[in-house]
Amino acid sequence: MVKRKSLEVIYEPIKKPKDPSVPDEAWRKMRDVIETTFLLKCPGDFFTFYEFCCKISPDEPLKALRDELDIELVGPFELLSRDWIPDASEDFSCCYRYFHDPPEFVTVFAAPSGFYHVGYFRDDANDLPSFMASSDSSVDGRFEILGCDIFSVVAKLLNRRKGAKRARILTEMQKFAVERSFRIDLKSTVKRDTVCPTLNSVGLRINLHNGIGYRPVPLSNSELVNLLQKIVQSTDAKTKVPHQAKLDELVTLVQFANDEGDFGEGLELGLDLLAFHPKGENLQSASCFNSTISLLLSTGYQLAGRPQFAEVINRHMKNRCIEPTSLKTNS
Repeated sequence: MVKRKSLEVIYEPIKKPKDPSVPDEAWRKMRDVIETTFLLKCPGDFFTFYEFCCKISPDEPLKALRDELDIELVGPFELLSRDWIPDASEDFSCCYRYFHDPPEFVTVFAAPSGFYHVGYFRDDANDLPSFMASSDSSVDGRFEILGCDIFSVVAKLLNRRKGAKRARILTEMQKFAVERSFRIDLKSTVKRDTVCPTLNSVGLRINLHNGIGYRPVPLSNSELVNLLQKIVQSTDAKTKVPHQAKLDELVTLVQFANDEGDFGEGLELGLDLLAFHPKGENLQSASCFNSTISLLLSTGYQLAGRPQFAEVINRHMKNRCIEPTSLKTNS
């Protein structure tokens, strides 16, 4: 079997698109609008990647990856494709927010059919993204960490594909990267300093002060999943009550932890409930935990100094759909 060659070129992100049709002021306004409407601080390569997509697919840049990867540019990228700048007071934070997506995640690529999506992840809305990850909410609530920059992530996804479809865009990316003095690194790994693992496979990252800020949920992940599975599978109140009582006890322990400064326990439990994917049951059955998720995470994010995420999770849980809201249906 012939081994496919990996793409390795020098990579240095440029600060903004060099498209002369996009004046500096308009670019700055769009960057600010994306930050306020999606709560996303765009890294420099975000705009550069859109420039690349305009180059290889000038008529439909949002569909530049559709043939090769069966994904389209969505969310913040859709704002770049418009001829007008939306009002900064708009709220797009729940656009393309899939069933298991935590507030830390913002989707920028999505399959035109199905629930596979790729996006940026940041631990705080005021920070630049830490990495990019992918998930398929029809399969489970886990996220696969793909890499730190968008060019390397797309190249990595392309290298997973077979056949000639991937060759054209890889070649174009290589040329573009050389022109822009980029390095696409397919071997880099994302190192995260987390206080605990979570069911979504990303982990929880918060600041501790003299060891205060986190205590573990007193159930293992497998024990918690089994408990939640019993709740959604309960066919009547009589069988559900004892299992629900155990979950209520965990929520009470979180309230005690919050009072003592260990808000991380509530964040861990809330994120685990959000990532829970019922087996053998309709996905919507997990919506019975929405109010608990909203309580745990909104309180935890407020105590962690991340109020924007508290607002996002409350909005998401009020309208937690299997089919996410698009920018078109939101506007």
